[in-house]
Amino acid sequence: DPYARYDRGDLDAFLAKARLDHAPPFASSYSNLGFGLLGDLLSRLYGKTWEQLVLDRIARPLGMIDTCVTLNDEQTRRLAPPYAGEQRVSHWHFKAMAGAGALCSTLTDMLRLGQALAQPYKTPLKESIELAQQYREIEGMGLGLLIIRQGNQTTYWHNGCTGGFSSWLSVNPESAHVVVIFINNSVLLPEEVLSGSAGKKATAPAMPGDPALAEYIGEYDTGVKGPRSTILYRFEARG
Repeated sequence: DPYARYDRGDLDAFLAKARLDHAPPFASSYSNLGFGLLGDLLSRLYGKTWEQLVLDRIARPLGMIDTCVTLNDEQTRRLAPPYAGEQRVSHWHFKAMAGAGALCSTLTDMLRLGQALAQPYKTPLKESIELAQQYREIEGMGLGLLIIRQGNQTTYWHNGCTGGFSSWLSVNPESAHVVVIFINNSVLLPEEVLSGSAGKKATAPAMPGDPALAEYIGEYDTGVKGPRSTILYRFEARG
């Protein structure tokens, strides 16, 4: 839980002594600190928590009703138990670094986000999404999005990993194809699932079986409809 105690005071203390390597401009560099700092600066600027800004300006306009930082009792009961291999672990908590990974979400909400990225013109956030999807100073980098272009096909994607969880979202606007992967085991990465290497024991530790989960085995309609979007997911108890 590396960010649980890292508050605004710690962030300010770091910034007071941090020094840039040279004068701008700088090449892109993947940085959790950068996004944590961005979220905290926005919070100070608008006088609201970063969570409230995300809810007001992104989640609610896109109909993502189950995406937040602060879970209510009902959402807490639905939170998947986090694992690292066969070991049950704790999910991470965030203070000043909330912008780097504090959000919880659901498959349904992430499909809604994916469809918004695939068809921004159908959303109230068209200009913001199109701005995020523009190439920056190097190919492959947008604003909070990684970009792959092959011929006339473009894929926007990002992955993530926190305590006991890993995830993946990718979108191909030309085909309106959305891929969402949620794994409540931080040892198994979505890239391994996509590459077909998840069947190897060394990279695919199963979550310990829980007989209480047996009643949930089956397929569920997420309620999200769209061309070639994944609208079903299958829950399988693994032991």
